[in-house]
Amino acid sequence: MTQNGTNILDIYKEELLENPYTARHASIAASHYGSQLYELAKNGFDSIPDLVLSIDYKNDSLQDMD
Repeated sequence: MTQNGTNILDIYKEELLENPYTARHASIAASHYGSQLYELAKNGFDSIPDLVLSIDYKNDSLQDMD
């Protein structure tokens, strides 16, 4: 449950069931990712680090700028 009472696991399961490609394995996916969704709901979306990569091309190769 999120702070506003939304159960994101229910939303996740509903979306899985609506998609014909994932409906067959919805219960398996929900049980596998349930604990991660619980942690996400508890900590909030802001707890996920930004996935921004800064790269540069130098000396014939890609390099991380950080």
